[in-house]
Amino acid sequence: MSELLESVEGLSFGAALPDRLVTGYQNFPDNAVADIPGAVRTALEETGLLDAVTPGQSVAIGCGSRGLANLPVLTSTTIECVRERGARPYLFPAMGSHGGGTVAGQLKVLANFGLTEESMGVPIRADMAVRRTARLPDGPQMYQGEDSARADHVLLINRVKPHTSFRGPVESGLSKMGVIGLGKLEGARTYHAHGVEVFVSNLTEAAQLQVRHTNLLGGVAVAENGHEETMVVEALHASEFAGPRERALLDLARTHLPRIPVSPLDLLVVRRLGKNISGTGMDTNVIGRFAVPDLPDAEWPRITVVAVLSLTLETAGNANGLGLANVAAGRVLRNIDWQATYTNAFAAGVMGLRKAAMPAVVPCDRQVLELSLNSIQTRPEQARILFIDDTLSLGRAWMSPNLAAEWAAAPHCRTGPEVGLAFDDSGLMTSPWNLA
Repeated sequence: MSELLESVEGLSFGAALPDRLVTGYQNFPDNAVADIPGAVRTALEETGLLDAVTPGQSVAIGCGSRGLANLPVLTSTTIECVRERGARPYLFPAMGSHGGGTVAGQLKVLANFGLTEESMGVPIRADMAVRRTARLPDGPQMYQGEDSARADHVLLINRVKPHTSFRGPVESGLSKMGVIGLGKLEGARTYHAHGVEVFVSNLTEAAQLQVRHTNLLGGVAVAENGHEETMVVEALHASEFAGPRERALLDLARTHLPRIPVSPLDLLVVRRLGKNISGTGMDTNVIGRFAVPDLPDAEWPRITVVAVLSLTLETAGNANGLGLANVAAGRVLRNIDWQATYTNAFAAGVMGLRKAAMPAVVPCDRQVLELSLNSIQTRPEQARILFIDDTLSLGRAWMSPNLAAEWAAAPHCRTGPEVGLAFDDSGLMTSPWNLA
């Protein structure tokens, strides 16, 4: 891969870059939960979710690979509530094929989220070995990891949100985590192998079967607002997985999903991509690209070229979703963990292969912008360009001046000061943000 970057090191694509950008803001509802520990305790107490837990029992608390706001405090409070029942809590990774499908990789993902034995004060037990649980009629076999199967009870913690690759009555949340995350690499690979149609049509039944054939007690479900803040905390009994309450949380999350308020775009520049941002690195619901058979791209927004400049630290080298981009900077390539990326991608079948494809890669940010603008049909000085930190952080963005009036006219949006577009001597973009 270094040879690839060296071979294009001196290329100049000759496109004129804008020298000024306009700052744009979106005002999402300020409805964050003020007291996260209190919300977790109230949810657990009001539902009686922990009433079945008796002193001395072991409770496995599962956390996934997708970032969610306040995960350490959500987890530590759940641990405290379990301990107060006289039980013995421990953590385990409930993340299917993520983290390279290895114990070390999944522990690293948890550590990047601030979940370690030291920070949480409990053991973390991770094991990729699985046991069979149930089989869907004429469908896939399902599994449960030994690390959670050996406990008396299992609790899951996850965010409920629209999925990036399919539409259904339940999407990302406790149900999917109970089917895919709980099943480790073998469970993820087996379930995905039956294709998107089976995945979607059987997820509700699969979740209910998994509940009946495992030690799942329930979970803490979270929905977030447009500011990436915890908006709702609920506790669901396992019998409620895929039921009305989880579906209502999905509907709520969908109404608060951040959106790009201007379209079409000639170029979208994304500062960072990662599994903690979205299961596909960039949320397909935001960029409007799905790369899924029989699922057409969204009508809004329409984007000609998507460019990516870096990977997040939390993604631990997993670049799944890079195939949604057209152009990427060299440091993305240098920071990829190919085992983690391909293990995750291959477990998802055709959907994963498309999202792990390689875009055009050039050494520096300046070349990324030049190549991108040189490839579109619009004259560079007339190009509609938007810069965002990532697909979760849409409260602030930067745009070419020709988008400013349209942005300001969109609901809950306003524009701010102009900033310069600048690069250091190595071609690293230093403004509108500092990537050093």
